[in-house]
Amino acid sequence: MNNSSANKPDRDAIRWYVVRCHNRSLRRVRALFDAKEIVYYVPETYKIVEEKGKKVKKLFPVFSDIIFVKSSYNEIKRLKDVEKYPIIFYFSHTSHIQDDAIWVKDKEMELFIKASYMYDRSPEIKYFGEVKFKPGDRIRVVDGSFIGAEGYLVQIRRGQKKQLLFTLSNMITVNLSIDEQDLIEKIEK
Repeated sequence: MNNSSANKPDRDAIRWYVVRCHNRSLRRVRALFDAKEIVYYVPETYKIVEEKGKKVKKLFPVFSDIIFVKSSYNEIKRLKDVEKYPIIFYFSHTSHIQDDAIWVKDKEMELFIKASYMYDRSPEIKYFGEVKFKPGDRIRVVDGSFIGAEGYLVQIRRGQKKQLLFTLSNMITVNLSIDEQDLIEKIEK
């Protein structure tokens, strides 16, 4: 029995794939996806910029080259190879499967999108390697805005709000303030 086919991912399954755009072509890729009505997500954050001598708040992509695309591997590959979209997959370097593109579970993506839209809670989104985990309890939000989210509870300094730190496919971390109304529980090891 050949076991190699059992390890291969389903290339026709619809998933949230992590895709990289070439040379700051994010705006162009978004327009191409919009024209084809392909579901995608680009995390954005507010920045204060100066326009015509006044400071204004504007939304900017958190990453200049990352886009999350909800489609099949085969369809994204077709867009890249046949229609020449300037995109490439992010690949896992720890998997034993050749060409194992990184994808995100629907539940994780739902929490990530929800967290990145919570501007009033000041989400801090960074690449996974940029955040150093501190010893702390692993927690789960059991009631509140982020019900179901799991991560590590960290408190930077005394008096600061508690933070929920969770990761997205071991690639990106989100550090989000926990509201007093959010009920959390400790996850036992």
